Amino acid sequence: PGKPVTLAYAATAAGVAELEVRKGGSVVAQANGVAHKGSNAIVWNGKVAGKAATPGVYALTLRVRGADGQEATAQATAKLVKPVAAKVLVTRRVR
Repeated sequence: PGKPVTLAYAATAAGVAELEVRKGGSVVAQANGVAHKGSNAIVWNGKVAGKAATPGVYALTLRVRGADGQEATAQATAKLVKPVAAKVLVTRRVR
């Protein structure tokens, strides 16, 4: 949670890309970018309302609208898990 999520995709023409992030049916975040012909990537910063996203399953919808008027949509899911905190055990010998 709170780490960037990168979605790689290929576009057949230059255009505008929009990533919509949903949790429980509600839109919780969006990312926008420019799509170039060929390989691309769009990044969601992993935040919801400025705070790290909570663990859970998020639905990602990518829409790319080309300058030629064509539109393509792709969907994916991202499962964010709670990071495991390292625990350090400190022992002292008492005399």
